[in-house]
Amino acid sequence: MIPKLVELKDDSEYPPPYTHLVLKTDLAEASYSDPRKFGSVRLSTSLEDGFGELAPDALFLCGPTTATTLDGLVGKQMGIKGLLLDQKRVMSGIGNWVADEVLYQSRIHPDQTHLSRPQVEALGTIIQFVLSTAVACLDRNEEFPSDWLFHCRWGKRKKTAIQDPKGRAVTFLTSASRTSAIVPSIQRKTAPTKNSAKMTPLNPKSQDEVVTAQKKKKRPAKEPSTLTNDEI
Repeated sequence: MIPKLVELKDDSEYPPPYTHLVLKTDLAEASYSDPRKFGSVRLSTSLEDGFGELAPDALFLCGPTTATTLDGLVGKQMGIKGLLLDQKRVMSGIGNWVADEVLYQSRIHPDQTHLSRPQVEALGTIIQFVLSTAVACLDRNEEFPSDWLFHCRWGKRKKTAIQDPKGRAVTFLTSASRTSAIVPSIQRKTAPTKNSAKMTPLNPKSQDEVVTAQKKKKRPAKEPSTLTNDEI
């Protein structure tokens, strides 16, 4: 994630807390503050240096026509959120809230493993939708769509119950060492079956909560019985 440049108020503390680097010119001065220590700084004479280590930009990587390039997400033992946050593995540019949003819209648990190819292809399409929509909204200085989890994921410290735009309960857990907002009723962790294209819910509470389930085999119809003359 590229850091934001924020102009401080006259009464703000400078340099701000957690400053690790101060850049000065004859006309201005800027400080690099990183409270969570997730970032890094690299000095170079070219913008291309260093960025080559990153995976392709998720905004331009995902979609129906490029889903075959997402093999790094298919059938992996690592949780899907950890894969999405790893900027060098499959794609770059996805941060914590974006990962939560795409998994919410995809109805996938952040710790889900062994995703099937159809799941990954659908996830790729949603990633592109969320990123392109977010970029367009920021460019127009507009709010994100009202049905996004984004608007209710910041209320972890509130004492009142948090619900998504459809009234479903929102809970918080730690996934990939990050706080994650999920809606348990639609984001259920599933176990892989012999057929990787199918997923069976773990301990489902009700049939309504089953997102995908194995189809039950139909029993063969019994042949009609016949009576002999002796039995009539």
